[in-house]
Amino acid sequence: MKRGTDPFGWTYGEGIWRDGAMVPLSDRGFRYGMSVFESFALRRGRVVFADEHMLRLRQAAEAAGFSFPESLAFPTTWGLQDGMGRLYITAGDGTFLDPTDRSRIFAMAEETRFPDREDRARGLRVGLCRAPVCGALGGWKTGNYWSHVQALVEAKAQGLDENLLLNTGGGLVSAAMANVFFWREGGWQTPALETGARDGVVRAWVLRQRPVMESVFLPEDLESIQACVLTNSRLGVMPVTEIEGRLLPESERAQELAAAYHDEIISA
Repeated sequence: MKRGTDPFGWTYGEGIWRDGAMVPLSDRGFRYGMSVFESFALRRGRVVFADEHMLRLRQAAEAAGFSFPESLAFPTTWGLQDGMGRLYITAGDGTFLDPTDRSRIFAMAEETRFPDREDRARGLRVGLCRAPVCGALGGWKTGNYWSHVQALVEAKAQGLDENLLLNTGGGLVSAAMANVFFWREGGWQTPALETGARDGVVRAWVLRQRPVMESVFLPEDLESIQACVLTNSRLGVMPVTEIEGRLLPESERAQELAAAYHDEIISA
């Protein structure tokens, strides 16, 4: 049920989705951030990369020790044609030392503006946040997201669209809300999952479409970047035109990759 501009929400239990979603104060997802989630795009009422998202949610839940029902599937209707959705699995009630075998599961959807052709042509201006992030459960998406949010807030305050992030070892991981691909030395490269990068579904699409080297990047490597894209379920593949105030000289490579994603996945 939708009220005003609030998102649609559902709660899963006994094998079915019920309208409405409310997280109790006793739930450890609220109390301690003990939850995992997947964000996904809704296009023409369907979940883009539905199977891939569900697989990643299962893997994240297993990494967290949460129960994952074999019958879990996406809601069959979302109440809107185009937007963004999320599936959450929380640790359920208890202390932080109690077993996590009584998880709660929620879904939500909300209207979202997706980038259009003009946005892709304009591209993104990206900076670098030098405060390191340490994600819980490696690269899985969890309720402990404040450091990513803060990095994005800082980017916006500087008139930028996004910030690149560093791990505690000083290596580049991703952007605050997206994975990142760089073109340098004649090919596409991306931070390896071992750095803490998220195993996103659009990242996986790029890996299937292009030869990509998974590497370790340091901040000084940004000077050699010739093209760049950010990837997530809302942006798809989004060109970056500027990093740390430096215009990227081969941005047409990013535009080509973004167009290929739009034609194959969004327009199909």
